[in-house]
Amino acid sequence: GQMSFFDMTSVNTEVAIEIPPMQEFELMELLYMEKEMAGMYLSGHPIDSYIDFAQVIIADSIKDILSGDYPQRYKDSSTVRLVCIVTKNKTQITKSNQMMAFVTVEDRYGSVELIVFPNVLSQCSSNLYAGSVVEIIGTLNFKEDEEPRIICEKVTALPDADSLKIYVAQKRGAEVVAKNNEQNEIKSVNNLNSDAKLFLRISNLECEKYKKVKNLLELFSGDTKVVFYLTDTNKKLLAPKTLWVKLNDTLFDELCYQIGAENVVIK
Repeated sequence: GQMSFFDMTSVNTEVAIEIPPMQEFELMELLYMEKEMAGMYLSGHPIDSYIDFAQVIIADSIKDILSGDYPQRYKDSSTVRLVCIVTKNKTQITKSNQMMAFVTVEDRYGSVELIVFPNVLSQCSSNLYAGSVVEIIGTLNFKEDEEPRIICEKVTALPDADSLKIYVAQKRGAEVVAKNNEQNEIKSVNNLNSDAKLFLRISNLECEKYKKVKNLLELFSGDTKVVFYLTDTNKKLLAPKTLWVKLNDTLFDELCYQIGAENVVIK
């Protein structure tokens, strides 16, 4: 009356398991599980949904900071702003018996280490857990033969990306209004009074921009005085009468194109 192991081969052991239909995990939850199981994100990156927010606050890219391609922008003690996710948090007791932290954060294209001193950590420690999406403001710290690090000054935990959509829309709307106002100011050039002067900012009278500007001014000769502001010497020079102009939208637009709108002022 006993059954041997080999007798079981004749017994139908197939069992039908019915799996109920289930919805896919939320994207952020799915990404965290992928990171835990595979050591990397497979379906995207948690920061992807924050790209619009990062753009409107003009966040810096970790890749740009580490690449060394922007030496004038990213140098020792420069202030940077990141939208990133915390991946590692290691605390340490200082000689004065206070807690500080070394936190690794990453965005879509790179990772960097933050140094969080006790005075800052006491205010933001609850925001620096692994998986937290944060906005970081800090200063770059460069040391020879070491990767750049960031001395953290402020940490802000970000809500889910959907909650930021209104802020992004308002910010972009304000930019559109500002741009329209700027265009309206440009269009009013022809209505300026006769005492208006045209101020042009260039480095010096030997630069290539001066040659381009000079050619333009000679094409639009008139009675409006032109003043050059030379950034190399911080001097203002009144142009000779041969370079005075008749103001119009065409001249203004072309000057803005040649030397940048921020370097062309009429007042």
